[in-house]
Amino acid sequence: MAPDTWINAAGHIDGPAADSDMNQGAPRSISLPPPRAAAARSTIMYEAAMAVTGLIMVLYLLAHMYGNLKVFAGKKAFDDYAHHLRELGEPILPHAGALWIIRVVLLASVLIHVYAAFKLWYRSNRAAVRHGGRRYRSRHNRRGVQRTY
Repeated sequence: MAPDTWINAAGHIDGPAADSDMNQGAPRSISLPPPRAAAARSTIMYEAAMAVTGLIMVLYLLAHMYGNLKVFAGKKAFDDYAHHLRELGEPILPHAGALWIIRVVLLASVLIHVYAAFKLWYRSNRAAVRHGGRRYRSRHNRRGVQRTY
């Protein structure tokens, strides 16, 4: 291919060498996703997303539990804790700004966790033999019995 020849988005050859007899065949298909896009949809990324969002939810649960235990310390301790939550990050964030950030992060974590769980469940069911899929790509030993030793 000449240095000023390229393949366009449709897979056809463009440039000065495009009209040669050698390039009159079927268009070449270029359909591989970028490596980052393929990695973002991988099972490992969904599992990592579930782990991170699960950790965020557990940390929120522990912090919430700590706040609720302030009830047993008395009314003043509970009110001071509630006041502290509203003023968290006060010089940088507006009043109750940190609470809204925590709420948004928690909501996003729950949604990502549920989405990743559904995608993993769906992939698992699609790959299961009971739904017509095969777990492995190998065509050997379909019944799972080893016939040679």
